[in-house]
Amino acid sequence: MNTCTSYQVGNVPVKGEHCAWMESSAVIYCNSVLGARTNTEGRGQRFKGKILVFPGAKGSSGWSKQFHIARIAGATPIAMLFNEMTTKIALGAVVVHAPAITGFDRDPLELIESGDWLKVAADRGIVEVTKKGPVVA
Repeated sequence: MNTCTSYQVGNVPVKGEHCAWMESSAVIYCNSVLGARTNTEGRGQRFKGKILVFPGAKGSSGWSKQFHIARIAGATPIAMLFNEMTTKIALGAVVVHAPAITGFDRDPLELIESGDWLKVAADRGIVEVTKKGPVVA
């Protein structure tokens, strides 16, 4: 797919679905018209040394080059947790050389929040979550 407006060429998320669109008109269309939600709250944040938790991927595999660039720069995530295995997710995990887990009993997006501490044993399919504590002033 060679476009910033992927909804015009058949990549249309359904109401309530999350997608990783970043182009401004696509974000507005997705959130306002389709009732889906763009996943831009992490925009501008680094994922070096962090664990990425996300629903899955759809659309073009062109974003895998960004993972490749991150790997060359030494700025890759240390693990990836996601709900649905796709070729795009598999490619991303392979490119960054990160362990990945899918097929959870419970949705990790409902259990894990930014700032929680995670211990991942991908070879055994285990994720331990320690909830972040309250901020003390």
